[in-house]
Amino acid sequence: MTEHLTRLPSFSVDRPHPPLFIDEEKYNELRSEVRKLGYPDELWQVCEQFAVPLFKGRPGFEHHTWAVVHWACVLADHEKKTEGGILLDPKILITAAILHDIGWVKLSGYQIDDSDQVLKSDAKKSHMQAGAGMARKFLSKVQKEGFLTVKQVDQIVYAISVHDDKDVGAAGKFSEVYFLVAADTLGMMDLSFGKPSFAKEKLKDWCVNSMGGNKEERKAGLTPTKLGRWDIMPTVYAQKYYLELLNDLMDYIEKKEK
Repeated sequence: MTEHLTRLPSFSVDRPHPPLFIDEEKYNELRSEVRKLGYPDELWQVCEQFAVPLFKGRPGFEHHTWAVVHWACVLADHEKKTEGGILLDPKILITAAILHDIGWVKLSGYQIDDSDQVLKSDAKKSHMQAGAGMARKFLSKVQKEGFLTVKQVDQIVYAISVHDDKDVGAAGKFSEVYFLVAADTLGMMDLSFGKPSFAKEKLKDWCVNSMGGNKEERKAGLTPTKLGRWDIMPTVYAQKYYLELLNDLMDYIEKKEK
């Protein structure tokens, strides 16, 4: 099956491994997390070859997708180990995590298909639409090789098309959407994969206004549902991770201000 995949236009056995944007040790840890969920190595390899070169569509955030994959694994593994937990399909969740931000290349001046232009206005919506279209074309080839079903492809594409819409939440059509939105949020705050490239003022503004990072208000007992994207965390333990990452991020910002 792998030999067939390598003959597809997007894949090549002679193609060098794409740049990682994270250190090798971190990458190997991530691969172990993905394998633990039963995600096929062959599917990882073809998705990686296709998607990683597109990470440059968001300069300064090339590491972000790896952080999202990590948190998708953490959330899925926790559900797997929890009695009564939600059974998540790793092929849907992890594939969507790897591909979720590929649409940014259409907004960055780096065009992989000049016939398919995307306006830069309303960037969040545009990158989701563009990414869903790109994923559909790519995954249709992967599906024909037997790695994914038509239904899985449809669900991955849908998840990508709404992943940056925090209002999707529990209204998502299936659980993997909800968990992808949560993993994307946690990945945005995770400093262990790379430091934010925002200017200091913009970083603080984003953290306070978008993520709920106002330390004084939190100390005053502001209700959790008022904290940025807290309310889209699917579980209590995800909310715990959210607060831990938010505190680390605010500490990082305060150190930069000194």
